[in-house]
Parts: sequence; C-alpha cells; structure tokens
Amino acid sequence: QQRLTTIKIILSYLEDKSYELEYETRKDSKDFLNNIHQKSEEDANGNIDFFHMRKAYVTICEWFEKRNCRKEDFTETLKSKVQFIWYKTEEIDPIKVFTRLNIGKIALTDSELIKALFLNESNFKNQNQNAIRLQQIEIANEWDKIEYTLQNDEFWLFIQNDLTFKTITRIDFILDLIRQQEIFGNNGDCGNDEHQTFRYFYNYFNSNKKYINAEWLRKTWLSIKNYFQIFEEWYNDFELYHYVGFLVDSGETIEKLILDFSGDKTKFKESIKQKIYTKIASCNNLLQEYEKGKSKTACYPLLLLYNIQTIIAQNKQLEESKYGMAIFYKFPFHLMKKESWDMEHIDSNTTNPLTIFSEQKEWLNDCLNEITDENLKQEITQFLQESEQPENFDDLVSKIDQHLNIGFERLHEPQNEEEINQKNLIWNYCLLDSGTNRSYGNAIFPAKRRRIIQKDKGENGVSFVPPCTKNVFLKYYNQQTNVLRAWEIQDAKAYLLDINKVLSGAGFIQDQRAEIDNL
Repeated sequence: QQRLTTIKIILSYLEDKSYELEYETRKDSKDFLNNIHQKSEEDANGNIDFFHMRKAYVTICEWFEKRNCRKEDFTETLKSKVQFIWYKTEEIDPIKVFTRLNIGKIALTDSELIKALFLNESNFKNQNQNAIRLQQIEIANEWDKIEYTLQNDEFWLFIQNDLTFKTITRIDFILDLIRQQEIFGNNGDCGNDEHQTFRYFYNYFNSNKKYINAEWLRKTWLSIKNYFQIFEEWYNDFELYHYVGFLVDSGETIEKLILDFSGDKTKFKESIKQKIYTKIASCNNLLQEYEKGKSKTACYPLLLLYNIQTIIAQNKQLEESKYGMAIFYKFPFHLMKKESWDMEHIDSNTTNPLTIFSEQKEWLNDCLNEITDENLKQEITQFLQESEQPENFDDLVSKIDQHLNIGFERLHEPQNEEEINQKNLIWNYCLLDSGTNRSYGNAIFPAKRRRIIQKDKGENGVSFVPPCTKNVFLKYYNQQTNVLRAWEIQDAKAYLLDINKVLSGAGFIQDQRAEIDNL
C-alpha cells in the first residue's frame, strides 16, 4: 500500500497516469492523488494522510530539481523495471502467511506488529469511525514520541546497560516488560521465540474482540504509556535519576525497580537508598587494601557513588542559594557506558615495569617536561636519541623518582608483608575511561594531569572526565598546596576525607574521620 502510493505520487510528478488509487477509508483520496500537483498546504492540512502525501510530493519535486534527469528516461525505467509481487491466499491465519512469505527478509519488530493491532480499522467495526480515527492518530503520535525519546541514548542508557538492544525499535523493551509482568493477564500460549510479546498482545486483542471500542482502546494504551511515564518521571527527578541510574549500572534490573514503585516517590527513594547501601557493603571500609585478595575493581561502586553524590550535593547547595538554580548538571550515564570505564591508580603502581623500548621512550618524554635538573635532562635526551634499547632505563627511573620526590611525602609501598600498600588504598584510585587509562599507563602524576586537562578541553579526542577525577588532578581537595609535581600523602588524605564526608553525610557509609586521621 505504501509503495503503491509512493509510486503513484512519483508518477504524478512525471505527469503519467498509469493507474489510480483510492482508499475506502480515505474520502476523496483518488481525487487528491490524481491532482496532488495542484494541492496546496492548506488543502492537505485537514487530513493527516493527505498532509504526508503532499509532503512526499514536495520531497520528490526537490529530489528531481537537484538532479539533471530527463523525466522521460526516469518514467520509462520506472515502468519497465519496477514490479509488484502480489500474493493471493485463501489461508485463514494471516500471521503464518506473512511469516512464511517474509523468511529471509527484514522482519518487522514486535512493536511494529503490535502498533498495527492498535491502528487496524477492522478491530473497530460498527464503531464511530471519526472517534476511532482521532483515537488512533493520538496513539500513533504518542507512540512515536515514546520511541523518539527511547532512541535518545542519554535516556535509554539511564534505564538500560545494553548498548545493542535486540531490535532497532526500543519501545519493544516496554512491551516486553508488560508481557513479563502479565499486565493484561495470562493470554495463553505465546511461545518462547522472538515474537512471543507480539503473540501476547495478539491473543489479548483477539480474546476481547466483542469488547473493543474507543474506551477499551484508550485504557489499553494507557497501561502501556504508564510504564514510559514512570521512566520519564524518574529521569526528570534529580535524585531518582542518579540513584536509579547507579542501581541499573550496578546490575539491578529495571523490571525489579518498577515492581517496587508504588507511585510514592518518597518511599521509593528510601527503598532504593537501602539497595545502594547494600550494593556498596563490600567496599564501605575506606581503609581496606585492594589488590590483596580483592581486585581494585571492587571499589568501583563506591567511587561511582561518590561522583554521583558529589553532583547531588552541589545541586542542593545551588538550589538553596540566593539564585535558587534548578538542575545545573546531571551525571552522564550514557557516556560512562559508551566509554567503558576503569579503576585507575592516581600515583602509578610501579609493580608493572616498562620493558618495551617505545613505551620507555614515551614515559621518559612525559618526564622530560617536569625535570629541572640539567644533567638529568641531558641523560634522558641521550636515551631518547638511541636507536637501540640502552640498559640504563631502571637507573634513569630511580634518578627521576628521587628528583621528583624532593620535599614530598609520597605514598609508599610495603617493605614487608605486615605493612599495607598505601598505593592500593582507595585514596589512590579514581574513575577514568579505558581509552585514557591505557594511553598513559605508568605515567608520572604531572603527565597524567596534563592529559586529563587535554581530555576535558576536548583535545586529542573528546572524553567525559568524571567530576571527582578532575578534582583529583587539579589538587582540588588539598587547598594547602600549590605543588603539582606529585600525588602526596596530604593530597590523598584530603581526597579520602572528602569521600568520607560526602558518602557518610548521605548516610551510605559510617563516618570514618577518626580512623583516617590516624593514617
């Protein structure tokens, strides 16, 4: 039907009257299509179908005008090469026929098939056709709005971790939820293949044939729309956006969260805060050592929550200020998921020595910008000029380390098994996208700092830098220093105290200031 209409409109532009089209449900459709070249925008505005037909005609006209194409040649090719395949069948089950004929073709998604159930005129025999038509237009517009919103990755990756959803239409996700939770009751055997959601709705429509009218249609659609409105409500509530987003990223299913939601946002916030408290239970001790029976990734939930809660706290301060500002910044879950974040040492962990010549050169080049001792700079320059790998790299590393550490108290590694490794406490970790992390490996602090600033400015590839990561490399937490050459004990301690303040203030961990002061 769509293709016949499109070709009819093309032929109208080409001034060819090979065939006529008339829709039983569209009054004056034959006249409109036959004379579309004479129809104005005003003529088309009274009917949504005529509006789109005229829009297609204008697009076709613009397409031809931009190309040096003879109408006669195009007409001849169109009429001689294009063919329609017409399947006439007496079989009772149209779904089976459609499936059989479309094997190997681009399949319709469940949502496209379900949308057809809502818009199928045959479902509404003996009804007020004008009322039904208005209802269908409203549903179609709202359906498109929901799909458009879900196609926005900022919204989609707030409720989902899946970057590659199973279908190109994302409203299928909501329809799947409705089937799984049997919102419309148990509708018999729906199978367990990729079209089970469509069968669920098809069986529901089929079993309610004698009850279907405009009101029934409205209530059925509202049940679907309600799910989207809940997601939209969470997305637009500043705290719910961040706490739900954290839980989804931590593996909590949106299906479970929506079952917990009764409509009372205050109670819901309390329940999800309790879930968050449970999620970070294994890393709520700020003085525990990682990489010693527990991977550094174990503290990822805590640092993610710290970044999120920092944003929430800043927003509250602005709301309470004389400016009374609304939301100024939301944590971008979509960027975090697209960029694949890692846990990264702030002061590089030296247990991974550089052995490849090119990597040694890259590391020394970074160091060269920070060295003030001329003799040491000369040694580094000589190493960089060598064509074959010298044997004095470890010696250079030791000299650079001593030079950079003059007057600083750095995090130290243990001298025996009883001592803790200060580099493996949470005060030496931050969140960073994997691309940036891999790019600077064992780089010294100032080199890392320089690259973070470049990333934040959009140089060498735009990348979102988490707010607390940026604060770390700007020495934001230790206001008593202007030293940017190293990550000192005092820097790490100030950072840890802020983690404690932000998360204990929100009730997610116990206050550990006394223990931190004793470090």
